[in-house]
Amino acid sequence: MRSKPAIAGVLFLSFDALRGIVEALEGVNVGHELLDRHTFLGGVAAQILAIPWVWPTVVGIALLVWAAWPLQKRSLMAGDKTPPVSNVSGKGDVTSYNQSGGVTAGTYVNQAPEPICIVNGPEVSILADGTLSATFRLEVPHLAENIQVVVTSPALLPNPNDPSSVLNISGNRTGLLMLGHSGTRDGFAFSNIPHALGSYTVIVRTNGDGAPKLTCEIT
Repeated sequence: MRSKPAIAGVLFLSFDALRGIVEALEGVNVGHELLDRHTFLGGVAAQILAIPWVWPTVVGIALLVWAAWPLQKRSLMAGDKTPPVSNVSGKGDVTSYNQSGGVTAGTYVNQAPEPICIVNGPEVSILADGTLSATFRLEVPHLAENIQVVVTSPALLPNPNDPSSVLNISGNRTGLLMLGHSGTRDGFAFSNIPHALGSYTVIVRTNGDGAPKLTCEIT
């Protein structure tokens, strides 16, 4: 909006200008039967322009309008409260308003990185009975829906704590460790860890014919 002083000034000058025009019209001593239209209008214009304050009034109104226009423009721009739209596409499109730094309207947007599984090892030791024990360390820094652990070796031996399994898997954090589908085939064994997060220890025994190999895959 224009400033109040500017509006008051325009109204005041406009009122004075209108009053002067009326007085000028009253001062034109013409008869409609004697003068044609152009003569009449010319006389009116001459009377108006002869008023001493007409030109200052016109100039003052123009200056006030010129000065008030930037205020009007800024007011219109400030009055537009339509929020900018930022489209973020991913698994399911998201339309967010006023997004900044991953925060939308006070709600954090899920920007968790892709889960990975890091394999460290093996640490190999020879047991008293001549068999080989290989220890692997798995690191899952971000929550994974499921990881599949596969160990390959030509001479895998059963887990002494569970003869039905070859892999001895333990979690290095408090809480119950739940294992998914597991099995043993000729030359390899596998197991699944659902909702994996943190570090895990995997121990495998062989008959001493070389260290086993372990792979970990996010599934």
